[in-house]
Amino acid sequence: MTIPTRRGDSISLSGGTLLYSFRAEYTDQGGRIVLPGELAPSVGAFWDRNESLMGSLQLVGIRHPAAIANIYPGLLSAGDFHFGLYACVGYYDGFATGLSISWLPLGPGFSAGAQTSQEWP
Repeated sequence: MTIPTRRGDSISLSGGTLLYSFRAEYTDQGGRIVLPGELAPSVGAFWDRNESLMGSLQLVGIRHPAAIANIYPGLLSAGDFHFGLYACVGYYDGFATGLSISWLPLGPGFSAGAQTSQEWP
């Protein structure tokens, strides 16, 4: 659902499920089929200005929750330098944050606390 606001801004709200894991099923002939496993509920809010994404917030899961926030380049600037910020926190992902730059596909970031195994407890 998208809600227009003043000055060409709009807020979009979404909800659904996210494919969280896969499971393998073996056939009688010795083959393997990969099927969807656990689905996690997911909600998101997205802010755009004149059809350009400015920011987003996504919340995923109950059993293994995660949150992702982005402020995209174009909203923040220092002179002619346009940049954005992102942060995420999750059950397996730990915490991560970083900088996104409008003209560079890679940006500096930092993460801590990620788990090396995704085996279910």
